[in-house]
Amino acid sequence: YGTTRLLDVVAAAGGLRPEAGNTAVKERGPAGLKAEAEENASGEASGQKLDRTTSVNLRQLMQSGDEENNLLLYPGDRVSVPPAELVYVLGAVMHPGGYTLKDPQENMTTMKALAIAGGLSDTAKKSKVRLFRMDASAPNGRKEIPLNLDEIIKGKAPDEKLQSDDILFVPESGPLKAFRRALSTGLSMGT
Repeated sequence: YGTTRLLDVVAAAGGLRPEAGNTAVKERGPAGLKAEAEENASGEASGQKLDRTTSVNLRQLMQSGDEENNLLLYPGDRVSVPPAELVYVLGAVMHPGGYTLKDPQENMTTMKALAIAGGLSDTAKKSKVRLFRMDASAPNGRKEIPLNLDEIIKGKAPDEKLQSDDILFVPESGPLKAFRRALSTGLSMGT
């Protein structure tokens, strides 16, 4: 069979699923620990240290092809790729839902998240958007960050960078929603 490396296993599995994160986690099995220890003792090791668990950034590995990070695998080793983290966009947007944050360092901002969610609905209240972020020191475990999209668009307020598990909520304008409903009802009665 020869030598098996991390990218060989990813390719044999058919590649990464769309919801996969960018980190692969290798857990060394007992047979692999023994084989690696024997290689280290005989001086044939590839320079990798004896770690039971090792994490590798798959995006960087695929781009660079760096053999040092393309981990050598042994029988009994286990490779897993945890799902990507999510940010949530809810409320008066065209496609509310959870959106993949492929890399924790990815520069997902409020405006990008809204664009991915299809933009704002006609009844969105742009001046009252809220960002809910996990914070153990906050009363309910989340802090609320008020955002004014008009100010962000004009460059007068920063476009907040989103983090894993952030919830971006765009409320609806009650009067605007009622006006649109009345207009729709009036048009349907007139026809």
